[in-house]
Amino acid sequence: ILTISLLATFLSFEGNYKKAIYYHRLAIQKHPLESSFYLNLSATLIKINKLEDALNVLYYAKILSLNNKDIDHKIAKLLTDLKKFSKSNQVYQELINYKNISKDVIYSYCDNLIKSKKEDDVILFIQEFEKKNGIDSTLKSILGLAYFQKKQFDLAKSIYLKAIQLDSKNSNTYALLGNLFSVVGDFNNAKLNYEKSLLIKPNNKMALNNL
Repeated sequence: ILTISLLATFLSFEGNYKKAIYYHRLAIQKHPLESSFYLNLSATLIKINKLEDALNVLYYAKILSLNNKDIDHKIAKLLTDLKKFSKSNQVYQELINYKNISKDVIYSYCDNLIKSKKEDDVILFIQEFEKKNGIDSTLKSILGLAYFQKKQFDLAKSIYLKAIQLDSKNSNTYALLGNLFSVVGDFNNAKLNYEKSLLIKPNNKMALNNL
């Protein structure tokens, strides 16, 4: 059964998704109580943009591993991708109440709030989080994005620059700063920051598309 599951994963890496899904389902059929098989199937379904199906598979995995917070995180991110922001927010609210939650959960929670246009909630959350946990460069970038979406461009710019001071290797921060310069019509600085972003991460889609 493990060999079948590994074959499915290998086929997924190769891009042979139809066969991968067949073998993922075969592994589940032979061992329906192994949560990792459902997680692998969900990951492959995400690759072919079958997000609703991937979400339903994750719910099965959650039933088999009720205390696995990583599954909750995957569910919340999929709900965000499906624009089910309210449901995603409920999952994140439960997650952030647990101790020792990873920074990735915090970032994803803020991303969900940003995408659901709750900029004020993002700003308040980050300010409170930083009081207790210290300054974080990624959260600074998200904070800048919240002010950018509120069209407070000067404040957003100053926050982006603080984020770069904290971490000059964050490709996304330069891309976000490029977006800001582009919106205010400073195309030379927009181009410059997109290029800085791509020097750090040549496949940064935001920087590539907007450049």
